[in-house]
Amino acid sequence: AVFGLATGIAGPAPQAYVADLAGGHNIGARLGVYRSFGDLGFIVGPICVGVLSDSYGYNASLLVNAVLIIASGVLFAVVAKETGGRRLRAALATAASTIPIAPTAISHTAHGDD
Repeated sequence: AVFGLATGIAGPAPQAYVADLAGGHNIGARLGVYRSFGDLGFIVGPICVGVLSDSYGYNASLLVNAVLIIASGVLFAVVAKETGGRRLRAALATAASTIPIAPTAISHTAHGDD
């Protein structure tokens, strides 16, 4: 159940992030590169962890796995650009720039000088 929950979160969220970074240009190619590296990790990762496990034991392989997961999370948190609401802000900025603003008359009279 935990694996299914993690896969449900980890599957669509990074793909949506890659699509946001693409900004509507070559989304298919960028998602393809992202998936290719992910699939490469699914192929090479178990082999590397198996070699570590055979050579140094389960604890060492789990420790290396945990360190890599934490390091990638910290790296993502530090380096990754925030994309939340970028499309909405761009749409609002475009809408605001196309709305004509009528000049208003501002009265500079002070009280009692009417």
